[in-house]
Amino acid sequence: DYLYVAEQHRIVRFPAPNLATLLTAKPEILFTDLPDQGHHGWRYLRMGPDGKLYVSVGAPCNICRVEGLAGTIIRLDPTGGKPEIFAYGVRNSVGFDFQPGTGEMFFTDNGADGMGDDSPPDELNHAPRKGLWFGYPYFGGGRDRTPDFKGLKLPGKPTFPVVEFGAHVASLGIHF
Repeated sequence: DYLYVAEQHRIVRFPAPNLATLLTAKPEILFTDLPDQGHHGWRYLRMGPDGKLYVSVGAPCNICRVEGLAGTIIRLDPTGGKPEIFAYGVRNSVGFDFQPGTGEMFFTDNGADGMGDDSPPDELNHAPRKGLWFGYPYFGGGRDRTPDFKGLKLPGKPTFPVVEFGAHVASLGIHF
């Protein structure tokens, strides 16, 4: 009964029980504090099997230390409220889906630029539960360490991709 829209800076929904209502509907604001920076500012939204909204929030740079919701996949109730971080250490996911039968998330993630023609790989990741760290910015993609973070201690145990694609292929989503 709603059309959900993830804008660069906010998430809204429009009442949409029918086309006539949708055409005149005003947006209901669900959340307004998404990072509002142009680099990786596209948002991808999907309803999860748990009835929550999932939104990818890219890093605001090529390789940098991220703060807040940047570099994550968040989830929130479809009626709004404060989101929670579902996955972090995600550079720029432009698509995800939930495996039928298990309800587990798989998502693509584009690797960093400027690390060479053949490095780092783009990724297909598996997030079976909340709280996993996928390596960014310490890893530019796959197991390839970024130059600026190479000598630093990792903040946690990374979850590496289930599939590493070629560098710069820009895998733009997944669908079961």
